[in-house]
Amino acid sequence: MNQDVEGGGTGSYWSRFVPLSVAMTVVGMFMQPLPFLNAIAMIGMPAALMVLYLAQVESAALRWIPAILVSLVMIPVAPGVGSLGLGMAIIAALLDLGVRQGWEWKRIGLGASGPILIWVPIGLIWWNDVAAYTRSMLEEGTAPLIERISLLGFGSDMMAAFEETIPQTIDLTVAILPSQVVLMGLSVGFGALLAGNWWLDRAGGERKLDIPPFTTWEVPSRFIWGMVAGLVISAGELALDGGETFSTIGLNVLIVVSMFYWIQGTAIVWYSFMMRDTRRFIRVLFMIAGATLLLPGLVVLGVLENWIPFRRLMAGAEGIGPEEDE
Repeated sequence: MNQDVEGGGTGSYWSRFVPLSVAMTVVGMFMQPLPFLNAIAMIGMPAALMVLYLAQVESAALRWIPAILVSLVMIPVAPGVGSLGLGMAIIAALLDLGVRQGWEWKRIGLGASGPILIWVPIGLIWWNDVAAYTRSMLEEGTAPLIERISLLGFGSDMMAAFEETIPQTIDLTVAILPSQVVLMGLSVGFGALLAGNWWLDRAGGERKLDIPPFTTWEVPSRFIWGMVAGLVISAGELALDGGETFSTIGLNVLIVVSMFYWIQGTAIVWYSFMMRDTRRFIRVLFMIAGATLLLPGLVVLGVLENWIPFRRLMAGAEGIGPEEDE
């Protein structure tokens, strides 16, 4: 897997990307109240390490043992930092294995998601304990929140209504915990893979992974059955007495499958931006709205492309497909 890179040499990679990975981790420490930005920082460390192993560091000891040892030493001193560093080193090592073995990029991303995804079956085995612990943590966290909101001078009726919604919100948060862990794992694994590949390209090297343009991404047609299954399972609550378990399973399935279709819907819109050379400012606004207000609409758009080939229609009479027009 060696390659020649501009400014190459293992030393240049250590001097350039190790400080960057450390800096990203430190930045993440100060972003705990901002989960989205914190996740980006978490992705930064394995992505930076990925550039190292995609370069010219052949010795496994030089690649991973220092990172793992430092993380283990840090755990007693700063448990959060040490655990994060250890987790990221393991994820990066799995990325390393996949790339060096020549796996297809989707398989590499899935493998790198493994250290987080493995907690889903473990959590389900001890679900009652996990749910109780999560519920208690959320209840403890909402108490100071209610206190702060009360200081804003809202009326007693409004405060009472707000407090009534908290138990429902906590119930929903606990119910969808499995799907959130799945999505977090996939985001970190594939995010590290894509960011590392991009950084390597920016560093002047040849791309090692054949990752298609985002504008061509689409969900396999069989995923529609995941949507159907989620809806049918959720209907168990209506068909059976005490069918909350069915509803919870169905909701989690729907959330995970919907996120795949959200990605496809986003790719469709991005393809239209590329064809029309839309201004960067509009694209930035879309990225913000697409992850919030427009999310349901993008999911529906992605689902509809199972029957309506939006990108082919946008390509026009010339017959240019999305794969031909990056």
